[in-house]
Amino acid sequence: MVFFSSGEQLGLGVAMRVLMRDLGPVREGEVELGDVTLFMGPPNTGKSYALRAIYAKLSPLDRYAAGRVEGRLSTRIAEYLKRGFRAEMSASVRRLVSGVVELVATLRSGGREEARTVLGRMGEVGLQVAEAGGSVVVRGPPMEWAVDVGVLRKMAADAFYGFMAELVPVRGVDAVRLEPLEPLDVVGALRRSVEAERRYPLRWFGQAGEVLRRLGCGGDELERLLFSSSVSLHFDVWVGGRSSVWLEFRIDTRAFSPGGAGHVEKTDGGLSKALDKYVEELVSEVVHWSATYLSSAVVEGVRDALRSRLGFEGLRFVPFGRSVLVLALESASREPYARPVYLRRFVGGFYPSVLASYVYWASEGRRRLLEGLDEAGARVLDAATPLLEGRLVPGAAGNVLYRDWRGSLVEFRLSSALVGEVSGLLFPLLSAGGRSLVLVEEPEAQLHPGAQIAMALFLASLPALCGCRVVATTHSDLLAITMSQLAVQRPDRQWVVELLARVLPHVKEGVDVLAGAVAEAAVDLRIYEFTREGKVAPVRPEDVLGKEVPGISRVIDELTDWAFRLASRRE
Repeated sequence: MVFFSSGEQLGLGVAMRVLMRDLGPVREGEVELGDVTLFMGPPNTGKSYALRAIYAKLSPLDRYAAGRVEGRLSTRIAEYLKRGFRAEMSASVRRLVSGVVELVATLRSGGREEARTVLGRMGEVGLQVAEAGGSVVVRGPPMEWAVDVGVLRKMAADAFYGFMAELVPVRGVDAVRLEPLEPLDVVGALRRSVEAERRYPLRWFGQAGEVLRRLGCGGDELERLLFSSSVSLHFDVWVGGRSSVWLEFRIDTRAFSPGGAGHVEKTDGGLSKALDKYVEELVSEVVHWSATYLSSAVVEGVRDALRSRLGFEGLRFVPFGRSVLVLALESASREPYARPVYLRRFVGGFYPSVLASYVYWASEGRRRLLEGLDEAGARVLDAATPLLEGRLVPGAAGNVLYRDWRGSLVEFRLSSALVGEVSGLLFPLLSAGGRSLVLVEEPEAQLHPGAQIAMALFLASLPALCGCRVVATTHSDLLAITMSQLAVQRPDRQWVVELLARVLPHVKEGVDVLAGAVAEAAVDLRIYEFTREGKVAPVRPEDVLGKEVPGISRVIDELTDWAFRLASRRE
């Protein structure tokens, strides 16, 4: 289980307490997020599960993930509307379409008096008729429907749970809650509306042409009608209230070739079947978009509540193995039939949602790098230069290049593992904007010791650089010790410059920017140890400095003891 509740007010928003129970190997635990939060401990103790649980709970803040949740919710709402309102909608749409068919047949015959009679009958059955700019406009009465708040909340719970189940092992919808702002409670209290119109030429629906052919239309007349006449769907969708939809046909009277057989035989079985299929197409479109707009309003309402209460504007998840993904992204950008959009679809079809979301935001960050960064993005890129031991620069051919600390320029795809791994964090950051929560799996992966220290400095600088807060899992003692020194000692810019000069003496560019941001951030650090017994325990940064790093120091001690005993045996 994961529960969120409010904590003390931090510089970048409300601190969150996360209560975990029965979340994979985590039996019970509690963490409170700071500006930077580290999850430490042995492998398979639930660190990544905790990270992904936080991501899933806050998924409406990630536009890509929100789309996945909306899709799940929309499917459930559509099924509900089909069960409860489809028959009523079909009857209403059938009356409208039948009136339009009779009007079209009359207009083809050219009989003005008969047309007026038909228009009068249409008004008697609740259809509104008007003439506008050479067209006859026929509007049907509103079709009303509503989704009970309790039912909507349950459908939203199923959608959020289904998304979360892709990422973490949870036991039912109540296994994860967020307090004091539980998204499902927000659903129950939402009052939002969406007004929308969707207009289609008659040719959009395949059966429209068949209906017109059954009325005797053909050749140029049929083509003119299919392209110049239209049907519009108007939506007034409410969360927490009654929604309505109405259809409007606009028939271009100038498209007709006078002299057609205006009379329609009631016994024409082909016309009746075509009408049934056309009505089915229209009702399916009504149901689809009604469900889409309602689900979008629900998820947007939850997103607005999270932003207002927690202060986050966005959410990014940076998984391990990211260097492979960004290199694939760079390669895909060079192939005309392998654009990033197709890579995202491929990843989204076969891998968990976090990877598809990651590729989406990494490609957006890469695009911003090539097209020009805003001021905050440029600062982040400058601060990453010491960590990269060089700089990413736009290439003339629409590719990314890497200029190392010597000044040598190579294609990004030919650069080192360090560049790939750091860029895998940097690209989604460049797309994040301000006040985002950034979740990172093992930021130290593939980095040498000096770069691990630089990574700790870079993560600590993000609150000052772009207003982001960071939660990271780690197995790095160097990263934890560096972070702890920053939190306890509060070094000024010159001390950070000295540290970088000691561990990366060959790097000069970007050092002042990174050091200044670290000093400005004055990071509020929280550290938690995940144990093999399924517990989560807080660790004071002071305890990391001269004592031990949970999950790491013991292994180092065992290795040292083993090495000494091995050497003694040989003597």
